[in-house]
Formats: sequence, C-alpha cells, structure tokens
Amino acid sequence: MRARYHDYLKCEQLEGKLPLTTSTLLLTDDFNDNSLDTSKWVADTSVLPASNVQEQNGRVELTTFGVLRTVDEFDGSSMGQGILVEADSTFGPFTFAQALVSLRSDGNTEAAEGGSPEDGLEFDVVLPDFARVKDRVGGVSTELFVGSLGLNATNGDTIHWSLFDNGTDWDWSMTNLSNNQTFHLSGTSSAGDGTNFVSFHGGNGTFRTDYWDNISISQIVADPVVAEIDIKPGSETNPINVGSNGVIAVAVLTTDLFNATQVDVSTVQFAGATSINSAYEDVDNDGDLDLVLHFRTQETNLTDLYAQLLADDINADGILDSNHKEASVTITGTTLDNLLFQGSDTVDLFLSGKALRSLLESLAADGLI
Repeated sequence: MRARYHDYLKCEQLEGKLPLTTSTLLLTDDFNDNSLDTSKWVADTSVLPASNVQEQNGRVELTTFGVLRTVDEFDGSSMGQGILVEADSTFGPFTFAQALVSLRSDGNTEAAEGGSPEDGLEFDVVLPDFARVKDRVGGVSTELFVGSLGLNATNGDTIHWSLFDNGTDWDWSMTNLSNNQTFHLSGTSSAGDGTNFVSFHGGNGTFRTDYWDNISISQIVADPVVAEIDIKPGSETNPINVGSNGVIAVAVLTTDLFNATQVDVSTVQFAGATSINSAYEDVDNDGDLDLVLHFRTQETNLTDLYAQLLADDINADGILDSNHKEASVTITGTTLDNLLFQGSDTVDLFLSGKALRSLLESLAADGLI
C-alpha cells in the first residue's frame, strides 16, 4: 500500500488509532562523551573504503555510507503498541546532503544498495526537497513514497525525526528546528525478515558527512480505556460464593465513550478467567447494546483473593470479623481496533459452613493465619 499525505498529527495520536500517554525508554544516547558506546551501537564501515563512524563534538558523525546500527533489536510488532525512534540530524555542507534511517533492518549492508540494509523499512531525505520511503524485502526495493519534503531545509539545518513502527503501520514526522516547518507521512509496510535492528546512515557520496544526535528508542504503551462494567447485573451488592460451581455474569456497558460491541471477546479476562459465552443485550435500558459475558467461578482467582482477605482479617487482631469480604475485581481486554480497556466493580465474596471451615483449616495448616 502506498503512503498518503494528511494533516500533521503528533506521533502519539496516529490518526486516533492509539491513545498513547506513556512510553518506556529502551535506548538513549546524547553522544557527549566522545566515545561510541559499544553496548548500544555497532559502527559499520564496510560499505566503502572511506566509510567512517565517529563520535566527536557532542554528536556522531557518519561519513560516506558509514552506518550506525543498534546492538539490540527493537521489534515494533511485539513491544507494547510499537516503538518510537527519535533523533536529530544535521545536514553537512554538501550539495544533495542526505540522511537516512532504517527500521526492521536485517543488519546486512550492501555497497550495491548504497549502504542500505538488504531488508528493512527505509526513510530517506535528500536536500533540498526530497523524501522517500522504501520497502526492502528479499533484496528487492519497492518505493512506498517519493515526493516533496517541504521543510525548506538548507545545509546546516537540524531536523528532528520521529518514527513510529508497530510491525505493520508506520508513521514518520519531521520538524526543521531552524524554521519549525513540519513534514508528516504514514503508511503500511510488509518489510522485514524477523530481524529488527535500527540503523542510521551516512550521506551518499565520497567524504560526505551527516551528523546525528539525541537518539532515543522507546516502547509505546497505551493506557487502557476505562469501561463501565456491572458484575451480576441487577444486583446491588454482587454477592459471589467462591465455592460455587456456577457462573458469574459480567456486563460491559456501552457509553458515550466506549462501544462494548467492539470488544474482542477472545481477549477478555475476568479475575484470571476467560468467558465461556457472550451475548449482546441492553442491560442498563439506555437504548444501546451492552456485552454480557459469563465466567465459571472455579476458573477465576476469586477463591485465592478471598483467602487472602480472610487471612488479613484474622491476622489483624486474631478474630475473624466477618465471612463476607468486599473486593474490587477487574475485567480487561482489547477492542477489535486493538485498544486496551479495563473496568472494575465491587463484589461481596463469601463462604459459609463446611466450605469456610475447610478454607480456614487450610490457611492454618499453611501457616498463613
């Protein structure tokens, strides 16, 4: 699929696909110690005799197809909602100065390919006004986009790059820090052979140098959407006999902020259990469909939760004040659009008679009370 232009959006929005609010920093380097950190980087100078990678002057300098590649792999398809690569590149004083980043790289450079990884997803900028995105699969290049950059960049300008990748969708934005002009592009790609290095490439041409600084790679994590749920619809106190061999009904409610009909039922978990069946009905009588799921009580972790609450009660003062224990229980899952959601409700957990005595005896035998 060819890429498309659209209005500039921040990477953390991605056209509304991902309500991103948090990230985990996986790699960062400001190149201020004038010595390349070999625990983070591989310097590949194999493309041409003049290729060079050198950290100096508070940045890393890539000359004549010099390649700076991560030691570790960063797989956007398996890291949260994806990875975000950010960096600052400064164009050297050369005609047709170039800067290039590769994601999903297999780490094998070829002189015939201009110092680019044989396989991967490549983002390429050439002054004065050229941008290109390529898939490289099995050594064959396919252009996903070729067009105008629109940053009004000149030699010596510093460009801030932001590249998001989740293994299928990619999102590329750049800002010229000299004039605040922006560029944005997004699309999809099938590039990659299962290896996922990140590479930064030197300029195309003998003794041309690109300067890179402030490189970071983060795992993007979406905060779950909060959904309203009703455990045991119709009940005020939601009593649950944890010794029951029955089922527990849990309704995920459709509201103005959440559509329960878009839940991927196969991903839903309630107290550690998966649902045995589901149906749509208007539980709260507000005119829209809610999702009702059923879970086997004995497949949940509610007995363990109840046992811990009993032990906490007894150990506080040596007396069991009540066999009924209030607890908040959570349901989690994803929607068909791969958005995380969660919802919680309060329940009244209990046992009585022989079942209660048996659990207390077990806790005592294990030294927990």
